[in-house]
Amino acid sequence: MHETLIKMSEANDYYRIISGSHDDDIEHLEELRRSITKKLHPDRFAGQPDIQRKANSKLGYLNTIFTDVLLKEEIRKIYNILCQYRKAYSQITSQDIDSLKVAMEKFQKIYRFFKKNEVPPQLIQEVETALKLLNACMKRVK
Repeated sequence: MHETLIKMSEANDYYRIISGSHDDDIEHLEELRRSITKKLHPDRFAGQPDIQRKANSKLGYLNTIFTDVLLKEEIRKIYNILCQYRKAYSQITSQDIDSLKVAMEKFQKIYRFFKKNEVPPQLIQEVETALKLLNACMKRVK
């Protein structure tokens, strides 16, 4: 489960995917979005249906990243907190019970927020996996 969580976090690293940073302001994120849209716009690949389909699919995915997470201030704030917690994924299994309880509370808050605000399902799955791992670690430490 631990390895799965790390793989999920890498797949959901939206800043890496768009070549951005959590420090970027909205204007810079919009610039990145426009640049990506120009590079992947299906019209650029007219006459190349396979490439056009792939570009269109990737563009749809990237637009979801922007519209559902990075360009919504409140959701982006919580996403950035999740990004900070990801740095500790590799240490989850070696935490004491008190640290695990604190982490569990934090992830439960993120989970409730994400469920209420309809973020991409991959993020919800990542948080669910983190909660399962924390729960398993807590049972083992008790």
